[in-house]
Amino acid sequence: MQKKTRSRLSEVIFIVICICCSLFSIYQFYQALNRTLVKDEEPVATISFKYKTAQRKFIDENLWDRLQQDSPVYEGDTIRTAEQSEATLNFMDGNIMELQSNTMIRVNVSEEGNAEVEFNTGAISIKTAEDSNMKIRSGSSVVEIAAGATVAAAGNGDESGNLKVAVKEGNASFTGESGTIDLEAGKVTEISSAGTVEEHFLSVNYPEDNFRVMTFTKSKTPVSFGWESAGRNVILETSDSKSFDKITSKKTYRNASSAEVDMAEGSHWWRMTTVPLSADEAPEVITGKVTVLYSAAPTPIAPRLGNSTTFRTKLPQIRLSWSDSDRATAYRVDIADNSAMNNPVISQRVTTTSTVVNTLSEGTWYWTVTPYYTFDEIGYANTSSKSFFTIERSAELKVPVLQAPETDGIVCTQVTQADGSVNHKAVTFSWKNDAEASSYDLTIFREGSTTPFITKTVTTNYCSINTAQDAIPNGNYTWQVTIHDEEDNAKTSVPQGFYAIDADIEQKTLSPPDKYRIVTSRTSEMAFTWKTNVPNPTTIEVASDRNFRNIVLKAETTDSTIPGKQLSEGTYYWRISAKAGSAVLTTQAKSFVVEPFMTAPALVSPEAGVELVQFPEADYALSWKTVDGADYYQVRVTKQGQTGQYVVDQNFISSKDGKTATLPIDVNSLEAGVYNWTVQAFRNETTNASRSSSTVANYSFTVRQLRPVTISTPRNNIEFAGVRAWSNPSTLTWSSGDTQKACTVRLYKVGRNSNTLIQTWTNAKSGMRLPQLEEGTYYWEIEATTQIASTDYDISPESGRYFTVTAIPALSAPVIEGPENGTVFGVDYLASNTSLHFSWQSVPDATEYIFSLLDSNGKPQESFTVPASQTEFILEDLSVLDPGTFTWSVNAIRTLKGQTSTDKDKVIDGPASSATFAIDLPALSIPKVKDFGKRYGM
Repeated sequence: MQKKTRSRLSEVIFIVICICCSLFSIYQFYQALNRTLVKDEEPVATISFKYKTAQRKFIDENLWDRLQQDSPVYEGDTIRTAEQSEATLNFMDGNIMELQSNTMIRVNVSEEGNAEVEFNTGAISIKTAEDSNMKIRSGSSVVEIAAGATVAAAGNGDESGNLKVAVKEGNASFTGESGTIDLEAGKVTEISSAGTVEEHFLSVNYPEDNFRVMTFTKSKTPVSFGWESAGRNVILETSDSKSFDKITSKKTYRNASSAEVDMAEGSHWWRMTTVPLSADEAPEVITGKVTVLYSAAPTPIAPRLGNSTTFRTKLPQIRLSWSDSDRATAYRVDIADNSAMNNPVISQRVTTTSTVVNTLSEGTWYWTVTPYYTFDEIGYANTSSKSFFTIERSAELKVPVLQAPETDGIVCTQVTQADGSVNHKAVTFSWKNDAEASSYDLTIFREGSTTPFITKTVTTNYCSINTAQDAIPNGNYTWQVTIHDEEDNAKTSVPQGFYAIDADIEQKTLSPPDKYRIVTSRTSEMAFTWKTNVPNPTTIEVASDRNFRNIVLKAETTDSTIPGKQLSEGTYYWRISAKAGSAVLTTQAKSFVVEPFMTAPALVSPEAGVELVQFPEADYALSWKTVDGADYYQVRVTKQGQTGQYVVDQNFISSKDGKTATLPIDVNSLEAGVYNWTVQAFRNETTNASRSSSTVANYSFTVRQLRPVTISTPRNNIEFAGVRAWSNPSTLTWSSGDTQKACTVRLYKVGRNSNTLIQTWTNAKSGMRLPQLEEGTYYWEIEATTQIASTDYDISPESGRYFTVTAIPALSAPVIEGPENGTVFGVDYLASNTSLHFSWQSVPDATEYIFSLLDSNGKPQESFTVPASQTEFILEDLSVLDPGTFTWSVNAIRTLKGQTSTDKDKVIDGPASSATFAIDLPALSIPKVKDFGKRYGM
């Protein structure tokens, strides 16, 4: 029999060992299956939401591991989601990316430090932060998403390699082998593997693909649709299957761009199709998925409605439990003493579906549970129905009144002497005497134990414990006294606590240290900490005076730290104290100073409102005086009217000489306009002072673009007729947006080998007239300056201009009309005429004619000027004509006069036309006079 019993016992032990090993193996397998691998490096993103299966593979490993909520994602990781699964990645730079089912991406970091993903399978949506961009790479195509944009992308993952990109909000661009193309918001762009881009006229603005909406009712939820279809009607269909085997709703929308469709809980697929405008146009189709998530309100389970709980001395522990709400990550339990749930006495956040409260006394208590949803940042919502329970106190017996040790008093059990010896001390317990008591039972319990540690029975109202025999180790204890009368009736006191210590009491304040300095804005962040071995609650006091008459903060706690509060400027004192029975143990006071913000940095340059001029060698810097105690400075520059868009955002700027700090600024890269710049000083935290900052100094300056002189007329390489260039010269005109301080114009005549300076005009004004110029090619240039803030700047145009003056055409020779060449004027003509008439044809552009008469020896006889209005000359004095041959000529003259009296006249002498004529008269003889002889008187 004995052997058989041993055999069965060994079998049982073996079976138990096997079961334990199996359970341990199953546990290890579960841990390995759900383990998320980590790396010793900074992650680039975290999984903030995961539904069903999402896996991750390191770049240097082939093992796929399951991702959990809040799992880290590192550079080079490959993420994939399974069927009906999804995940949300929160990048460290603020970008958010959602992965739909059957999607695989690879996370990288660009050279600029921004996140980018490689993607060609599945569907993703990206929402970039206000100050961060992102890139999508698919093959050789790159889609760059600007800051503050929302973009959805889908890839087929097949041989076509096409990538569809829909810009919902903001800006995005595509870069391929042919260059960069901006993608228009509200349109769907399809990018082929060859890099060609095709825009579609149908784009769905909302809902996004794989859109999820939370509902708290069983009724259908309206889902909004919005689209752009370039004027085409659309057909919207919904189905419960991805293959659209069964259409649940179908409607054609004409001249519309939005609609609402009621959807029940579950997954729904939608398909939007355009109605072609012509027979040769193919319809466009976009599909998507909407999931309506239902979460029921929690139902209170325990205590059941109206349940009653009783207690005698110790407040009861009430366990509250409720049903789970799908997708809730936490719950808030509210307990109030009124049915309206006003001013709850308990408002507790828990992550499970139950909690325990032990601070409620008698009364009727009402409670509700409110789930907390991280999904779509819903927060607290969907509160449960209200439940209530009651707590009642039963009749209490009279108990002994305990006196010493006092409640939560401290007893010293031993003291170690200087020589190392131990001096044990007796601990005396006392209570009020009861005349009818026959004995007392003293019972001491260790903290948390219901088994007596020491029990003594005495007949007096006190009992002394010799710690050399009955040692009381350090720790918390409770003690109680039971009174027995002669009839053996018993009444037990309420347990009373004390703390046993085998050393001297220690109390020490730690932080803030004495004479600590802290800025006003950080006093609520400051924590008061101390060290104590006194087990009783510690009272901390903060006062604005050394005598602690003006208390600004007072609190009692069992912790060794409490948070600070908002304090005004000034010097404060703080200390801690704790009761040890009837004694109060108090530390020495320490001071700390609450100081204001540091003063704002004072401006050095540029002066407030000054103009900074853009020019090629511009060299400007923002400069300010240092602030006492500051370690570094932050400078931000914004263009007026563009708040929050920083053209300069520079931090950790330090001073080199301790007097001023500077920040160079590239003015030439800024647009013209008014800029506001702020500079703020910061102080690092030290052991004696908190972090601090100054008030923000605000200044402004204006960026001004130089507006060079712009030549207006004459246009370059123009040709002026010679006549106009002399009689009516052109004017030189130019314009400039800046006021000219000095302007010099130089005119050169362009030669074959060099240029000749013709004239220089200083202090020239636009509209000045050219001088009278001869035939030739000329070049003129402007040298101009403007003065801004006592500084001269060159605003000359980049180059001058050329013009040409043509030759003045020569006049033609007059055509002689009469007398004809060789005409002879004899006695008959001269006897009947007293003048000789000369005539010729008019010469165009002539202003006058010169008539000349020469004798047969070529000696000029007469010369007359004839106005251009006449084409004849009449020689009335024939006495100048002797018999013989005369030559007469006429030539046209053109006189060009300037516009002003100071202009020179130019005379153009045309070629002369001439003819001859002869005077034929007989020779005259000397008449013979008859001699009449002498006359009277002669």
